[in-house]
Amino acid sequence: MRSKVLGDRKFASVPFMFSAKEDEENPSSFGLLFIAEDGIMYHYGFSIKSRTIESEWLIVYYTKRPSMLFERYKDETGKTVFSFGQQFKKTTENGGRFLSFISQGLSDDCLFITEAAARGVIACLEVVRWFQNKLVIIPAGGVRHGLNPLFRNTETE
Repeated sequence: MRSKVLGDRKFASVPFMFSAKEDEENPSSFGLLFIAEDGIMYHYGFSIKSRTIESEWLIVYYTKRPSMLFERYKDETGKTVFSFGQQFKKTTENGGRFLSFISQGLSDDCLFITEAAARGVIACLEVVRWFQNKLVIIPAGGVRHGLNPLFRNTETE
């Protein structure tokens, strides 16, 4: 997930080895709920099938109530549709026009959040920065090795 958000276009989902045969055609979904460096809670995720983004969403919690910033999905005909929340449009320079411009030029293998962050959309920048600077990946079998740097010298600092 991290590599895809940070712009890896080669990232492709691989069906789970022990899935039922009919599940192999379904997209793989990834999602996280986290508090970014700006102190705001975000819920971000996407679904991918092979290399094609099937859906993507970003929800923010300015209060206890969730507020949708953007949603991307495929309609019944397979066409990609983008929906932008009012708050997202208001807080983005040039508003909905700029967000629509970004979405129209987006290929099916690119995440909207990555492209919007590259173009300076603040909420998207916060999320991408969190993936770059805060998300810690601990590989299987590497729990002890992965956590040690996080707790080193915490008693003396």
